[in-house]
Amino acid sequence: MFEAFPEVRRIEGNTRQDNAAMRRTFRRCGYVQEAHYREAWPAADGTVHDAVGYAVLRRDWASGTTTIPDWDDEGLARR
Repeated sequence: MFEAFPEVRRIEGNTRQDNAAMRRTFRRCGYVQEAHYREAWPAADGTVHDAVGYAVLRRDWASGTTTIPDWDDEGLARR
């Protein structure tokens, strides 16, 4: 995507929390977990699962690094 579309800054994906294979694939491809959505993925059997969101940034892809989100951006952990 980044090579074919120079205007793309980030690529995002979501999966169910219990989909361990997909989560490993995201991480192996340089994606970083950015979100956790509680009870966001309804299943055909009526159960509801948590979902997780991942993304890779162009700058991380280009440099071969990963940038972890600032989970304490409101300073709540310091209180």
